[in-house]
Amino acid sequence: MIEPKHFKKTIEDEVKRNISGKKKIYLIETLRQKLTDYPSNPTNINLDNVKAVDETAFQRAILNKGETSLKSQSGKKYKVNWFDGELPVIFGKLARRKCVDLIGKTDSRMIICELKFMKKTAKSSSYSPMYALLQLLIYYYFIKTNCKELDKQEIHHKNTKGKFKWENFISQTPLLIVVANKKYWDYWIEGKRREKDKQNCFDLIKHLKSELKLTNNLLLFKTPDEDFHCHKGKYKPQLKSGMSKQWVEIS
Repeated sequence: MIEPKHFKKTIEDEVKRNISGKKKIYLIETLRQKLTDYPSNPTNINLDNVKAVDETAFQRAILNKGETSLKSQSGKKYKVNWFDGELPVIFGKLARRKCVDLIGKTDSRMIICELKFMKKTAKSSSYSPMYALLQLLIYYYFIKTNCKELDKQEIHHKNTKGKFKWENFISQTPLLIVVANKKYWDYWIEGKRREKDKQNCFDLIKHLKSELKLTNNLLLFKTPDEDFHCHKGKYKPQLKSGMSKQWVEIS
């Protein structure tokens, strides 16, 4: 069992080493945020009346689908049921609290997912895979240290498809995954110009797995591209891709 102080220090050290500028400051400030007893009470998550065409639409489309499949590099497939998303894991009076993107479960293990999405019309992406990995681990750190309060306050949306116990993230190490669409991964890790970035990303994963005892638990997955721009006004986001149920591991 990794002590919380060591877990926190490891994340902060890697943020300082791998992230720069305002993004580094933001992640460190998030990690250092003090837990409070200020209550939280998520009601309903908006799944059917969405205006967004970006990552929010991607997240809601996944929740509306409810089920996807992870395909590992070995070819093994894991069915995933997605229970909830956009759930606060830090209590406080801030208008926008730090939230985990998606919560799900395979047949035997809980999953915490950090989503990234690059729109069809986008020319660049601001948040790197290394940023996403560290953001994911910060949220996991707060779940580990705050799970009793999360269960006590019943932090779930009222209209989602499944309920779970936050303490389940402690009794067994969950799968921690960064999921993004093909265009995002093509931008960040494909081609000769990105060879160094890709190597740095996988070096970071290797180090974090070793230092935080996360062997086989910290993974990257690629989904097909989705295009939500065709919608005008409010709509119900749906995964349209023919391969939407299968997400392939990147290694």
